[in-house]
Parts: sequence; structure tokens; C-alpha cells
Amino acid sequence: MHKAIIKGISSAIRSVLTKPVPIRIDDLEQSPNEGAYFFIQLLNANPLMTMYKKTIYRYHFVVNFYPKDYNTENSILLMQGANALTRALTTININGKRRKGIDIRAETSDGILLVFVSYDLALTEEEVKILVKHLEQERTV
Repeated sequence: MHKAIIKGISSAIRSVLTKPVPIRIDDLEQSPNEGAYFFIQLLNANPLMTMYKKTIYRYHFVVNFYPKDYNTENSILLMQGANALTRALTTININGKRRKGIDIRAETSDGILLVFVSYDLALTEEEVKILVKHLEQERTV
């Protein structure tokens, strides 16, 4: 289910871009000649409550933007991009349903833009098992 959220986040990012920028999900390595790119990472997923045989999970994500070069001028552009990105992530489309972003905040660190956002989704028991398996794999890497 987290992949559906990542797809929604990717669509939101593309909606504010003026030119195409790669969006990565699994591969963080950057070659020296490569341009700017986004990296979407699931930080954690916490159960909030159970009702009607479904558990509501809050998924916590960070969207990283790695610019090609970093300088003072890019710092201003990063913050302008942060504003546009936080607006785009306020509401995303997940499997045909609109979902509201929770606790959205942006910051820069060492020339990298970080946007933190969370989304709530109701999961069946089978989807919970898939999520737990994925999170366990992430922790062992």
C-alpha cells in the first residue's frame, strides 16, 4: 500500500515541476555527472486504530531533493521549491481517492531539501502483513 502513496507523491511532485527531474524510490546513489533528482523514502508506518476489520496506519515519508549544484542562489530556489512542494503534497490522489497530508514541514540541510509528510490509510490484515514484511526488510538493509 505504501507504493500507492509513493505513486501519489510522485504525481504531486511532477505537478509542480517546470521541467522533468528524475524521482527515485530505491536507488539513492548519485554519480558526479548526474543532475538534480528527488528521492522518496518511507520512514515508518504506525498503527493508529482498528475498526471494522481494518487498521488505520499513519505512513511517514521524507521527500529529498538533491540539486545538481548548491550555492546561495540555489538556497533561495530550494525554499521557493519547498513552498510549492508542500502545497502539492497537502492533498494527493491515492488509488483514485484524495488523501490529506498531515504534519507537512520542509527544511534544508547541507544543500538538500527535505520535505516530511504523513498520510493515513486503512489496511486489511493482509495489507498489514505486507507492510510489516517491507518494514522488516528495510531495517535489515
